[in-house]
Amino acid sequence: MRYLLWGYYGFGNLGDELMLHALVERLRRHDPKAEIWSRTFGLCPLPEGVLAFGIDRMLAEAGRRHYLNVPSILHELDAMVSKVDALIIGGGTLFLDKGRHNKTLAVLALAVMLARLRRKKVFVTGVGIDRLTHPLSRRYVGYILRNSDFTCVRDRYSYDLAKQMMKMKDQDRLVLGADLLYSQDFVSSLGISGKRKKGKILLSIIDYFINLERDPAKREPLKRRFLALIKDIIASGREVVMVSFQKGVGERDFEYIREIYDSYVAANPAERGKISVVHLAGMEDIRLAFGGAEAVIGMRYHALVLAAIAGVPFIGINHEKKIEEICGEFGMPSVAIADFLAGKVNVFSLIEAIPDIDLAKVAGNTRSADNNFGFLGMVG
Repeated sequence: MRYLLWGYYGFGNLGDELMLHALVERLRRHDPKAEIWSRTFGLCPLPEGVLAFGIDRMLAEAGRRHYLNVPSILHELDAMVSKVDALIIGGGTLFLDKGRHNKTLAVLALAVMLARLRRKKVFVTGVGIDRLTHPLSRRYVGYILRNSDFTCVRDRYSYDLAKQMMKMKDQDRLVLGADLLYSQDFVSSLGISGKRKKGKILLSIIDYFINLERDPAKREPLKRRFLALIKDIIASGREVVMVSFQKGVGERDFEYIREIYDSYVAANPAERGKISVVHLAGMEDIRLAFGGAEAVIGMRYHALVLAAIAGVPFIGINHEKKIEEICGEFGMPSVAIADFLAGKVNVFSLIEAIPDIDLAKVAGNTRSADNNFGFLGMVG
């Protein structure tokens, strides 16, 4: 069979690229002759043998012009949908808006419409739903969910929202699962669960406000708060490892982290050896960074997922609903981004009292992650 995978792929975001590999691997195990296409921005290579669908070049043009060229996009989408047997909307928080009209969400709704008109299968798997505040967002997402043949969401908040947006007769197609990275294949290949030891604190920082909130005025306050946190961690005798999930495009984690690193080292040259920057580009980078860490303090959702899998407790800097959800799920502390920026919470003080990861919960999520692939019984 032929499949089109739709997600946040090809941007070089480690979490999303790992989810894409997990989907492709499981599809090929089920269907060794599968022909797989993926929506991609094209900034990093796709898994071997996966073909590129570059709709994002048209969306980028739409962004420059502030409108959608609907006829051209419909033509492009229909040409792609006509080639495949199933559209798989897979992985990540694809359903969000940040208070603005999300053009990509609108285009995805069009793709689903064309798939249904052409009697193609539509599957939604491993996704999260964030707070939807733009008036059109719930319409787009509701339409997508009501027209899917199978929907598996990764957390309870997303499940409850999806249930609200689906008709009663459609809700038997809705399943609660877990993030795709909890899949047994990934957990086994990582192989670092339960090796926590004191001395190394990982920081996962997103170049968040300037790129997603469009508010560069918050960039410097966020930087100052992390500099103060780093100072406290190093003063306690620990080392700091700042990990980047993305660089060069979108949320430029690496560039922002380097900026923080350079500022700290310039002010504290004698402590250069106690702080480092690591860009995570693959599995070995993850093992080296997360293996043996005492705790992770993170803004990246997948930094917290990887921490849980590695048996490392974490503290979430809660700037999106998904951070609050995963912290609540594991009983880990979370700090609202507004409180962090205002200095209302001493994040360092939370490290000493942080509980151990419940490895039974991780194992439960591994079992639940298998729900993501329930759609495989609906394809050839």
